[in-house]
Amino acid sequence: MATKSDRASQLGRGAGHTAAYRVVVRRWRSLERVQQEMTKRATELTQKTSESLKRKGLKIESAVREGDARSVIVDEARKWSADLIVLGSHGYTGIKRLLLGSVASSVVSHAPCSVEIVRRKQTKKSR
Repeated sequence: MATKSDRASQLGRGAGHTAAYRVVVRRWRSLERVQQEMTKRATELTQKTSESLKRKGLKIESAVREGDARSVIVDEARKWSADLIVLGSHGYTGIKRLLLGSVASSVVSHAPCSVEIVRRKQTKKSR
């Protein structure tokens, strides 16, 4: 009985590595679905938050953009001539901050306006 790798090898020899290409396409499609789901969730959250702020009497403009958060936030603030950027912070320190970077720190350094960093309220459990 032939294994998947045996079959891929046979296909690759006969069709110019088509089997390897198919694996890449499948992964890409999976990543595309993940990206679509992330965009959908971001849009839903943005709409929900915008509606809540509008009910409180604020004028709200919102958007969901793809890209590196650090540069996209700063670019959007410039396009909108923003007066203030409000960002949440995970509060990562040490290795996590080094590996993941800090969106908030980068935006504070490059923003064309004031930046407010909102931290999650600490509970006894998270201290």
